[in-house]
Amino acid sequence: MGSKGTTISFRRSGTHFHPDPLTPLYDAGSVKAEISRSVPGLKVGIAIKDGGRTIAETSTTEDSIEIPVPGFRPWSPQDPHLYDMELTLFGSGGKETDRVKTYFGMRKIEVRPDSDGTPRICLNGQEIFQFGPLDQGYWPDGILTPPSDEAMAYDLEYLKKANINMIRVHIKTHPDRWYYHADRLGILVWQDMICMPKYGQTVTPEASEQWLKEFHGMIDWLYNHPSVTQWIVFNEAWGQHDTERITENIMAYDTTRIVTCASGWNDAPAGEVIDIHDYSFYPRSLPDWKLGGTRASVIGEAGGTNLAVPGTPGIQKRTSLPTEERTGTTATGRRRPSASPPKADGTHTQRPGNSRRRTPGISVP
Repeated sequence: MGSKGTTISFRRSGTHFHPDPLTPLYDAGSVKAEISRSVPGLKVGIAIKDGGRTIAETSTTEDSIEIPVPGFRPWSPQDPHLYDMELTLFGSGGKETDRVKTYFGMRKIEVRPDSDGTPRICLNGQEIFQFGPLDQGYWPDGILTPPSDEAMAYDLEYLKKANINMIRVHIKTHPDRWYYHADRLGILVWQDMICMPKYGQTVTPEASEQWLKEFHGMIDWLYNHPSVTQWIVFNEAWGQHDTERITENIMAYDTTRIVTCASGWNDAPAGEVIDIHDYSFYPRSLPDWKLGGTRASVIGEAGGTNLAVPGTPGIQKRTSLPTEERTGTTATGRRRPSASPPKADGTHTQRPGNSRRRTPGISVP
């Protein structure tokens, strides 16, 4: 597995180090720290703190170490508890040469069957219903670039007050501080990989290899954020190719998170979640029928009702939507179906959603 981490090494001399993955080992009640040094074998002192109080302290000359976290508080949307970690590198003479401060959360995300055998998404061993928006991350003044840290915090704090507990980050990444705010507020993040062009592209082996390399790079960068709980490989067939192989690759590369092979449209027998897009008035999920009923079923996109608010930048005129857009019905008053009639084997062919009207994502455990 490649080097992972989000912390920054403040180098004060030619001898330095960099903490790589911090992996919560929930069942063992410990955290695993992996460390890269410029000079192998130097001692690293590690302290775990809770509210400024040191609760665990150790040192190592190895490249990785598991540190017990006594009586740990699980990280969750209800209690997004974060632990501080301080790592100090000592040179050959025992003098401190580098120091890094970071944090981590103790949490475990998985798909497992309930008492009836239905696969459910579970956080820290408990079934969790996730509800939140599809975040396309646009800003009125910076397009995809937020104007400030305060603006990012405001967005997430607003959603938290609205009892939102998850966000699907759609075909983009945010600045690192955005994920920090998700960590401290306790918002679960479904993270899309940025796709190649939507349509009309033949994906060459070289392009696929580069794209997968960049996917690994995104995982490395976001690995230490406890809020990130799911990787979404493809969205609605945009640049989709070799789905099973790539999904299995991502599942092996990061075993600490859930992986969805495709959000909407072209599902494949791979991953841990089947993700449906349904923009009808009564959206519904579909059971996993391609992988033996082993995957959790979610609605990755639904809703999509627009409201033009007078005075909002970029909106010149308020217009009312046609009846079918507002209610999900046809002009005759009959509800628009979200999928074709069932086939003989009970499966459906999903109707593609209107990409101009996608708004929230909903998880239905």
